[in-house]
Amino acid sequence: DILGLIGKAGDPAAVGITNDSAPVLLGSFTGAIGAGEQIEVLRNGVKIGSADISGSTWSYADSNLVDGETYVYTVRAIDAYGNVGTESASRSIKIDTTAPSVATIAQITNDYGTFGDFKTYAETVVASGTAEAGAVLRIFNGMIELHTVTADSKGIWQSESISLAGLAVGGKINLRVVAIDAAGNSAAGVTQDIVKTAAPAATIASIDTSALAATQGLYMYGVNTGLTSALLGYSVAGVGDINSDGIDDFAVSAPKAGAGAGSVYFIYGGQSLGWSYLGKQAIFPNSMKATVGFILQDGVGGTSEIGDGTTLPVNIGDINGDGLADFAVSAPGSDYLASNSGEVFVLFGKTNGYGTVDSQGVARLATNLINENVGFTIVSRTSGSYLENIVGVGDQNNDGISDFLVSSYQYTSDGVIAAGRVWMVYGTTSWGGLADPYTGRTTLDIANVTGTRGFVLTSGKAVTEGVGHSISNVGDVNGDGKTDFMIADNTSSGASVLVYGKANTAAFDWSAPTVGSQTKFLGSGTEYAGVRVSSAGDVNGDGISDFIVGAYYAGSSPSGAGAAYVLFGGAHWSTKATFNLGDITATTGFKIVGSTYSGYLGWSVSSAGDFNGDGIDDIIVGARGEDSNRGNAWLIYGTASGFGTGTLPTLTVATMPASKGFAIRGEQSGDGFGYSVSAAGDVNGDGLDDLIVGAPLNDDSNPNTNTNSGAAYIIYGTGAGGRIASGTAAADFITGTAFADQLTGGGGADTLLGDGGGDKFYVSDTTFARIDGGAGSDTLFLSGADLHLNLTALGKGVITNMETIDITGTGDQTLTLTAQGLLDISSTTNTLVVDGNAGDKVVATGFADSGTDTTYRGGSYSVYTATFESHIATLWIDNEITEVIVA
Repeated sequence: DILGLIGKAGDPAAVGITNDSAPVLLGSFTGAIGAGEQIEVLRNGVKIGSADISGSTWSYADSNLVDGETYVYTVRAIDAYGNVGTESASRSIKIDTTAPSVATIAQITNDYGTFGDFKTYAETVVASGTAEAGAVLRIFNGMIELHTVTADSKGIWQSESISLAGLAVGGKINLRVVAIDAAGNSAAGVTQDIVKTAAPAATIASIDTSALAATQGLYMYGVNTGLTSALLGYSVAGVGDINSDGIDDFAVSAPKAGAGAGSVYFIYGGQSLGWSYLGKQAIFPNSMKATVGFILQDGVGGTSEIGDGTTLPVNIGDINGDGLADFAVSAPGSDYLASNSGEVFVLFGKTNGYGTVDSQGVARLATNLINENVGFTIVSRTSGSYLENIVGVGDQNNDGISDFLVSSYQYTSDGVIAAGRVWMVYGTTSWGGLADPYTGRTTLDIANVTGTRGFVLTSGKAVTEGVGHSISNVGDVNGDGKTDFMIADNTSSGASVLVYGKANTAAFDWSAPTVGSQTKFLGSGTEYAGVRVSSAGDVNGDGISDFIVGAYYAGSSPSGAGAAYVLFGGAHWSTKATFNLGDITATTGFKIVGSTYSGYLGWSVSSAGDFNGDGIDDIIVGARGEDSNRGNAWLIYGTASGFGTGTLPTLTVATMPASKGFAIRGEQSGDGFGYSVSAAGDVNGDGLDDLIVGAPLNDDSNPNTNTNSGAAYIIYGTGAGGRIASGTAAADFITGTAFADQLTGGGGADTLLGDGGGDKFYVSDTTFARIDGGAGSDTLFLSGADLHLNLTALGKGVITNMETIDITGTGDQTLTLTAQGLLDISSTTNTLVVDGNAGDKVVATGFADSGTDTTYRGGSYSVYTATFESHIATLWIDNEITEVIVA
């Protein structure tokens, strides 16, 4: 056998190529060599000599080989009588003495300031560039070799992380890159200095909403629009993209508008929100035009108090199976069928807007006009039931359609006053049969939520226990692939139950949770733990959903300072029936505490999305009573580095450093800023998640005429260095930063390389050379028209580290993939999310519909699975996508 060769650099790629025109061939044989026997070496079928033999190995030194030629070698044994043995298998060797092309150093990540000047204040960078496809790149700092990497099939290379730690401002490293081809030939080295610069101010110290710049956010005022005492901002929420323009939208309630009838304002996101008002960028919701949003308002007057619920999630997933997200808003004070019985208004998702545009250009939808074409209304015939809270919980009965919860914490359950009750309402493709022939309204009596409609999930057992005071979808906390949710009561110590979603979630006993099905979290004293519960996103960066429990009256010194408990998701919770919140450890969560008398931190809690664009979710906690009821909202940054050590690690907001978070402060005393808080999504389209905070007692500096008109504030996300960059029609090379970037290719063979953070990549065609998301949860957008992205045809390595592909774009677009292609596309997850809309198509070869739906970022997705080499690939496909083909 011919085992190999020895040349100047051996046979480095083991592909039969060398840069040595006089290589030494090596081989072996079995058996003994007899007297007079030899091993002959043949080149291109012609004997060129006999090998030197040593033991059971042989060698032969060839010479005078020609550059660019390929030679085929075989060997055979021959004895002293000329008898020839069988020839060995052949080995081809190509001679290549030509040096490869010199590599280029095109970019570094975290190139802050003037892009392309290789100056940065970052502690680490990743260099990238071009070389011959398959070339090995030796990466040096001066004469010290750091590591080697290999150029991909398109000739693109990326270094490993290069440390700049320890460099003084003005210090530099001399990056040198040497390309070596498969034959061992080296190109001339290329060098580039990378210079350390001074870092800007590290973080935000605080944001004062009394001087909110247009670049920082947006005001919404009840003043000047007939909303005196309206309590605008009582509830706030991000609602996803309800008008399908690619930018997230949000909603704000004013439950006392119209003398207590109430209104909810849905505002469309955009890059130019609001207009100038007294030097501020503002929206007056009661007079906003139909291009800005629409108003859901009471159609009959009275004191329905629309939007008075303690939660305003509105987006409840796709509950009618038409592929569009649906919405719900409560009116707990409605007297429709009985005094204070309450109503829940469900609006089916639409692509052509809501309501009727009046003579002033304002789009309004009256609740009494919600018929079977628009949605339906959940009603109660029980006086004082106060139907109040609603939340989407994904597919809990395994029929492929999203379900939702309705709660009334003041409901008299089984004769027990204000014990509270929670109903599970099943989604269905058939909401017919609900029309009232006398009123024309389409209604569902909560008493009829039985059988195929749903069931009573749980009820309180004690007077004023108030089960259902707060409810929330908290994501997949235990990592089993099903949506979990949380229900809290209104007791003074506080209790909240985490319910694990199952194929058929069942009713449970509030006082006796079952291990593996529920876990009950217990407060202490009079802290009211659970006054609000919410998802926290993934605040510790471990890939599992976390959650947060508000305890607004926690603390005795000072009294009522308030607290919030953040709990990390994990399978460990499934092993517990109960858990005392005071027993949190650094591995299970941490506690956030206020320090102001009656500050009521924890009155409102929410995930903030990824506000600073570092790839990890942040949280926001409201403290409506701080600073003489001016109120604050505290933004806490998520981190994978931990939130403390030992038992009950605690973060005191008043003394926390700016690196951990900051305060958003209300405008004036008595505003109650922070009464409501929520993630808003990315409402200004800059790639960073934004916040929304309500101040329902705001008077807009004119308390004599606008008492408690209310206000709400959008606070724009602020990344520490996220890059927004666009290419040309040529082959561009663009890199990102450690934060959330927006990199847009202009067509052609572009290379777009992200780094950390939740990056967004936009391509107008599919001729790009390479897209790498890097760390974080990244999204690729097909921004062109009628494109077909075929991952199978692209091949492995062209798109990497991508967690979401959005094919919405323009026209009808298609994504084609296999299980292998999905598994190749991300290094951190086996799940790919596909967003799209009507007319789009996904061809998922080898996948099968699991029959279940899941909710994610307010949308509804069908779950498909496939297996490749024992690995399970999971595909979440937006239910708005028209066609899914599996085979």
